[in-house]
Amino acid sequence: MKIQRTLTVIVGVTQSMIAMLTIIFACILYSNVLDVQTWLNATEKSQHLHTLTLFGFGFFSLISGLFLVYEWSESR
Repeated sequence: MKIQRTLTVIVGVTQSMIAMLTIIFACILYSNVLDVQTWLNATEKSQHLHTLTLFGFGFFSLISGLFLVYEWSESR
């Protein structure tokens, strides 16, 4: 049981960190900081779809990771 709780917190924290990086990348892509759109050869039409997809994935992944951390803290 202790291994499961340890894995839960490791996966939850890792998932939350990846989600935050995804959301930050979506913000950078949308605001075109560091000329990222040119590096990725992204067209103006597809920018909104890519940003929305990254925000959606990041948001749900962040919520899921935080629920895993919450589950770990409740099981202690």
